[in-house]
Amino acid sequence: MVFSKMSTKAVLGAVVTRVPTVSELDEDPVQVIRTGDLVEVDAYSGTVTILQRAAELPGTWGGSLEFGFQPGK
Repeated sequence: MVFSKMSTKAVLGAVVTRVPTVSELDEDPVQVIRTGDLVEVDAYSGTVTILQRAAELPGTWGGSLEFGFQPGK
């Protein structure tokens, strides 16, 4: 799971479902990730990598983008 901000309900959902979760990223995932993008979430390192942009969306590119948690921000 990827969250912009973590709430108690989000934490509970992640714990109950045992799904790795990242939050408090250096970029807002809602603004960066688009519907149809192929993403990789690495909860251990706290990164989200956009592996491929959805081809049908205007203004997309074929590269990858990585963003993650930066302590102290």
